[in-house]
Amino acid sequence: MTPVSEVGPIAAQPWNQDKVETLRRKLIELARGLNRFVWLTTSTAIRVLSGELGNSPQLPQGMTLYTFAAAAGGEEVAHGLDRVPTGYLVIRRYPMGQVADANLSDWNSRTVWLQTDQAGLQVTLLFF
Repeated sequence: MTPVSEVGPIAAQPWNQDKVETLRRKLIELARGLNRFVWLTTSTAIRVLSGELGNSPQLPQGMTLYTFAAAAGGEEVAHGLDRVPTGYLVIRRYPMGQVADANLSDWNSRTVWLQTDQAGLQVTLLFF
């Protein structure tokens, strides 16, 4: 494996080897979880990814489907990690909109607070 000091821009970030390894493991878990969707029919996969079916058991731990009720202001989002997350990746969003942290001091082992600039924004999030 390539040492952290040789991976380019990530070396400029305040990350250590443990954080890089955690992100790497989560990305592998995400890829394995997304591969499970290949076995679903196209219509079912679209329904899962759009959030129509809610949090499906096929989703890897830490992956959440969520629809924001309003623009601005924080909303409490369940993450399923059983620990306070380090961060999150926005895997998918519709329609276009931004997702940002909100109330960081209130993040806990069950939920985080996030905000958006677009009411009705549907997102697929991967917490790590």
